[in-house]
Amino acid sequence: MSKPPLWNLANAAYHAVMNHAPESLQKRDKASAAFLGFAGTLSLTTLALESARRFTNRTFRDDEFSALEATCALIGSVCAIGYATLKPKETTEIMTEHPTYTAGIAGSFGGFFVSIIDDLYRHYGNRQA
Repeated sequence: MSKPPLWNLANAAYHAVMNHAPESLQKRDKASAAFLGFAGTLSLTTLALESARRFTNRTFRDDEFSALEATCALIGSVCAIGYATLKPKETTEIMTEHPTYTAGIAGSFGGFFVSIIDDLYRHYGNRQA
């Protein structure tokens, strides 16, 4: 089987942290991968959203920016579900042959969605009708 999508990036990031982690975390490779994927993606997505918000502050209205965020979340979901639907055999192989990678990607998707939902709530959730 060939390497899964984003394998080199995910593998390099995982080992950059885990090579310096305590042995107790290294023994829990799937849980550590899920946490690292979640925390890393949450941090990067939050940083990217704040940077984009500052950069586009004069270009987008709030409702347009929230639509852009929702569109990004939808595209992320469609890509994952589309890959699994169009390539079920490859998806099954990735999940069985690379369980640590799969846990990291699952955590990464969780961090992505939590970051977007948090940003939408912080900027639009407290409004009164």
